[in-house]
Amino acid sequence: MARRILAGRLDVRDKVVADFGAGSGVVAIAAKMAGAKRVFACDIDATCRELTQLNAAFNQVDVEVVSSLDEVQCALDLVVASDVLYEAANLRFLDMMLGVCADVLVADSRLKSMPDKRFRYIDRVYTTSFPDYQEALENNEVRFYRSQWPPSGSVAEAKET
Repeated sequence: MARRILAGRLDVRDKVVADFGAGSGVVAIAAKMAGAKRVFACDIDATCRELTQLNAAFNQVDVEVVSSLDEVQCALDLVVASDVLYEAANLRFLDMMLGVCADVLVADSRLKSMPDKRFRYIDRVYTTSFPDYQEALENNEVRFYRSQWPPSGSVAEAKET
């Protein structure tokens, strides 16, 4: 997701973006570096929030770190989430994300088909972790799903995503 944002394949310029399940903040930081107006990094884990703050400071970007999407007190243009749907119980997070924004983009290496009909498969990329943990090869395929298609922007923007 971060590579896609930094390469301009997902246009976040001048948008208010929330990174759900931000982990160490890589995607949130990429969004800010790519010109997002405001970025929220959301993670329930205090260690992840601390790491996101450290990584944002290291990269000299301003990312607002929150523990819940409920803490975001402004309208969001886009919610992104990477590798948060690895368990069936986590599908409930889709309702949380859609509850705050109509435009949600999910990238996941373990979700091979989206059971939620509000989302459409839009793309896939192949990658590996670094260091390579020798996970099952099928986990190297990351699939992207988007809730709103085409996005509220132009048709050209939808094709870029």
